[in-house]
Amino acid sequence: MNTSITTTNVTAESLVSLMGTYDDIEVYKVEKITGSKNDITSIISSTKIHGFNSSNFVVTEDIDSETLTIFNASTSGTVEMPS
Repeated sequence: MNTSITTTNVTAESLVSLMGTYDDIEVYKVEKITGSKNDITSIISSTKIHGFNSSNFVVTEDIDSETLTIFNASTSGTVEMPS
């Protein structure tokens, strides 16, 4: 089963949850994905979620430089972290 997300802001947790239901999740219209390091990593690693390559990632916790590098390489958008 397939689905498309048409809202511009979503939580990473909601996308991870959808991976249990859908085989193909299109997120081309999503501008911002907010969530934990683990949930965003799951999205990046998933073969089910497509189109996040220009979305902004808003990480809700501190991440190490290696994870930041991976997140930056996965999107042309920005990666924001807590101040």
